[in-house]
Amino acid sequence: MPVYERKCQNLACDWTSDFCLEKYEDKIKPCPTCGHFTERVWTSGPAVIPDTFSTPLVDTNMERTPRTFHSRSEHARALKAANLRIKDSHVGTQGSDKSPHTTRWV
Repeated sequence: MPVYERKCQNLACDWTSDFCLEKYEDKIKPCPTCGHFTERVWTSGPAVIPDTFSTPLVDTNMERTPRTFHSRSEHARALKAANLRIKDSHVGTQGSDKSPHTTRWV
């Protein structure tokens, strides 16, 4: 479902909604402030992943003592300085080596 903002079409009114998820077929909604029609405006919404962690990341695999990181960039710099990288591994479905996330098998 697309992410929109609603904006009042009345030039005297400056009402704007926060982002909302709604079907494209939804009817035009009136402005809660002045009652005029509102229009949909595309928004960037919450698509950006923040650099900071909501809870600190504790990495127990880099050194003998656990190390706490508060941002992704801080963790990436520490990995690069230690000449390490996060291990990516393929995990297939049970009883098969194929993954439902892979679209084409040749």
